[in-house]
Amino acid sequence: MFNLSSLIRPNIAALKPYVSARSQYVGDSILMDANENPFGDGRVNRYPDPYQSDLRKALAERNYVYENQVLLGNGSDELIDMLMRVFCVPGKDSILICPPTFGMYEVVASVNDVSTESIPLTKTYQLDVALILKSSAKILFLPCPNSPTGNVFNPQDIEIILSEFKGLVVLDEAYVDFSESESWLNSLNKFENLVVLQTFSKYWALAGCRIGMVFASSLIIEVMSKIKMPYNLNNLSSKKALEAIENESLVRANADIIISERKILQEALSRFSFVKKVFSTQTNFLWLEVRGASKLQLFFRESGIIIRGYDAYPDFLRISVGSSVENKMLLALLKNYQS
Repeated sequence: MFNLSSLIRPNIAALKPYVSARSQYVGDSILMDANENPFGDGRVNRYPDPYQSDLRKALAERNYVYENQVLLGNGSDELIDMLMRVFCVPGKDSILICPPTFGMYEVVASVNDVSTESIPLTKTYQLDVALILKSSAKILFLPCPNSPTGNVFNPQDIEIILSEFKGLVVLDEAYVDFSESESWLNSLNKFENLVVLQTFSKYWALAGCRIGMVFASSLIIEVMSKIKMPYNLNNLSSKKALEAIENESLVRANADIIISERKILQEALSRFSFVKKVFSTQTNFLWLEVRGASKLQLFFRESGIIIRGYDAYPDFLRISVGSSVENKMLLALLKNYQS
């Protein structure tokens, strides 16, 4: 049976969080409590709401969860780091990843002196459930859809893992809004160990604002909030995020264009002889197996187009789906490429 209290680092459980000035009062009164500069527009010269109340309320309403099930971070990277700092004892505990996967999990673990267990995906990029359930790692990180392969995992496999894994299961849904699969947010109240990460960087087109979201039980959010930096999200970013939510019809329309362009790009790339395989994707990027991948990457770079290569997977490339104009430029260049 899942026991959250047994996973929390003892020093974090005993921690008394810092109380900032704005956490005690946010309002229209004359603010003379936080040593702020009084000259400004009343927004950038003042500390932001440390609770991000307006944005959390909007996200809770959009996703049919409670406000106390939402926490915001300076990008998902901060939230990944917070999860490890709350639950993983340095030099003792471990996380679990299933490569190919998002590289930041292992990097953040190394920074926190947390070891990384690795159980590779199967040849079809699915989860090895039996091996995963044998792990004693504190946290399992799974991108859903996966990055960099772009596929979704068998939902029945994830259900089994959520039911039987003894630690936290973090499903990183950075690309979920480009997918045909439903978000796992609907299962938050079913699985106490479920944590869902999302971001404003992809679907919402706000990568420069650096806003990550974590959805979990109120107990997990409560303990994570204890170590959150008071003003980790600035006023300008919060405002842009709220504007995006208010105008989601436009955001959704742009995402649908990306999905349409994804299909065009996938079909066109598969016709080139040096492209061994373009994998099916539920994201805003394509994962390709290519003959002479490093040469092709260099060719694009010299032509002014940057795509992603991987030292660990030298035969593969990742290409983000661009605008129609950008995609046509990429394909036009390929017609002159000699593999």
